[in-house]
Amino acid sequence: MGDVSRYAARSALAAGWQGKYLLAHDTLMGAARLASNTQVDSLLQHAGLNMIQLKADAVSHGALIDALLQRNDTEVRALGIRGTPGLLVGRHIISGVYDVAGLERAVAIARREHEARGD
Repeated sequence: MGDVSRYAARSALAAGWQGKYLLAHDTLMGAARLASNTQVDSLLQHAGLNMIQLKADAVSHGALIDALLQRNDTEVRALGIRGTPGLLVGRHIISGVYDVAGLERAVAIARREHEARGD
């Protein structure tokens, strides 16, 4: 994860203390490309987050946020996911962007495999 991606992830997690994790996540994931920390802040501010509180929460909960990001990084590496977005559908790793039809096909395949194994 690059510096801007890490900053964006930390910011989204810090937004959780405002009860706005999903708003922050969706806002940042909807951006075409995150090029700077300033852009991340601007997007979140325009989405309605209290940036003063977000910065304070990022500091006061920094150890917890860092531990969660480290755990996620460890799990992603163990699964072999390279890049974002990365999804686990059944036992398959999907890297990159899929349209709804592509995701529906992946879920259907995973369900058939699940039923065939009798899990």
